Amino acid sequence: MSIFTKSLQQTFQRKNWTWIGGVSGLITAGSYIQEFVSFKWWENLLLLAALLVGFGVLVFCFFFLRNAYGWIHDLRVESVWGEIVKVLAEVYAYIHEIERKEEVTEKDIADVLSFFCGRVKTLFDKKTNSDCCVSIKVPISHYSDKGEWQSIQVKNVSRDQKHISDRDTTDYKNANHDVVGNTAYSYVISMVIKESSKPRVYLDNDVQANPNYLTSSGRNTIPYKSELVVPIIPSRYKKLEDIYFGGFLCVDSDKKGSFDAKHYDIPMTMGLADGLYAIMQRLIEIQNKQASNE
Repeated sequence: MSIFTKSLQQTFQRKNWTWIGGVSGLITAGSYIQEFVSFKWWENLLLLAALLVGFGVLVFCFFFLRNAYGWIHDLRVESVWGEIVKVLAEVYAYIHEIERKEEVTEKDIADVLSFFCGRVKTLFDKKTNSDCCVSIKVPISHYSDKGEWQSIQVKNVSRDQKHISDRDTTDYKNANHDVVGNTAYSYVISMVIKESSKPRVYLDNDVQANPNYLTSSGRNTIPYKSELVVPIIPSRYKKLEDIYFGGFLCVDSDKKGSFDAKHYDIPMTMGLADGLYAIMQRLIEIQNKQASNE
């Protein structure tokens, strides 16, 4: 059914006229006007017809605009989610291709992580209608059995191509990015260690207005306004000691309120991180092997 036809049908629904008393209400209004202006009988009929047509046009315009807005909104949502499905299919196809290889090099993994960040950026750019940055951070050291995770430091191993030059500066690379100095990392890893039943996710839709927000990149130079960080761990596991903490998947946006805390963004990002887990394990195995040969 077209927007025009739907709006026309809604215009003639009785319930949309009852609030003015329908035709009888218009006749009463016409009679009231006649008390102040002397009209002939045929002029009264014309006035009544004009009132009916005028009100009908207003009702039609209301429904037409509302239906057009709904159609445009649905079209955009369909387009966004269609793009999301396409991006996810591309990302996982590449990841699974690497996972199936018996011999994988560090460059192979670096290439797939770069592709991953770039495509996930495209996904969130479209969904949030903003400029997003996607990066993957890994721990340089790991927390001990006693849970002394405050000393963990992280480094950036991959980022979408657009933001490499402005984010991965010399100062950034030379800085010590420890967990305790970063609110997002500290919160996420503490939730993982506690094995919390709540989503192990940090989401802040107004970072710059948060007086308690800490970042080792510099509080006064934060280039983003919204942030979403999830741990790179399996979505399902029995015991914490049975898994390896693979790092953080970080998404940030240059607009406030970019991320949806109630519906899709959190489970989708956690699913993306889960998809990275196996390939991050391969990266760790390669690096450990290289370290043992040195």
